[in-house]
Amino acid sequence: MTNTRERHECLSAIRTGSVAAFEALYEAESDAIYRFLVRLSQDHFAARDMAQDVWLKLARHAPRLPEGTHLRGWLYTVARRKFISHKRAQLLDISRLLMLGITREAWVDPASDSAFEVHVALGQLSDRDRDVLLLTGASGLGAREAAKVLGLSEAAFRQRLCRARRRFAEKLDPSRARGARIREA
Repeated sequence: MTNTRERHECLSAIRTGSVAAFEALYEAESDAIYRFLVRLSQDHFAARDMAQDVWLKLARHAPRLPEGTHLRGWLYTVARRKFISHKRAQLLDISRLLMLGITREAWVDPASDSAFEVHVALGQLSDRDRDVLLLTGASGLGAREAAKVLGLSEAAFRQRLCRARRRFAEKLDPSRARGARIREA
């Protein structure tokens, strides 16, 4: 699918349920989508699962894709969103474990330190920052409900959450956070 006409024809065929068109797109893009997810997640197994979800979503939603949809861009958008959801789920799982007081050795594969890094970063935050992150992440409360729990206005809670997320990101990757501050200035 090198030109606009081929992409348009492929989209039309996929929208009408053409298995051949779906297979052709899969053959052309599946490896690239998988490699993209591996780079994001640093986990071949998770990337494989997320890539399968991308193709399942295309199969389910193909008839509803608007005319003119850029399929390759759509696939990468879905892949990126799958990764973001995957990371949120990981953080939620880790937060729940932290709330139970489970130690690193009990829940982290020694070969993978990413979960431990999240644990350490959460541990370095103030109680105030950790509270807002865990209320919205682990407890699943919305901003309004979490603000009530902390006795804050919703606006104040949202501001505190934004700052807590920034500090959490700084703890996870100090070099990225410093660059972000320089760009803001």
